[in-house]
Amino acid sequence: SELRDFKSYYGLTFPILYDFYRNVYHQFFGQGIPALLLINQEGEVAYVYNKSELTQTEIDNLLQTYIF
Repeated sequence: SELRDFKSYYGLTFPILYDFYRNVYHQFFGQGIPALLLINQEGEVAYVYNKSELTQTEIDNLLQTYIF
């Protein structure tokens, strides 16, 4: 498959979701590709942001709120 060839070509060893029907895309990224996607320690999507550029202070605050 194309995905298998892509992983092999780039030497990727982590799992990649083949979202053929774009279900995951529409669940999380309905307004475009996120500029920031935070995954918590349980492996859950904790925060998605895709509006404008964030300052370092804003990023630090988000990390403190959703990750640490």
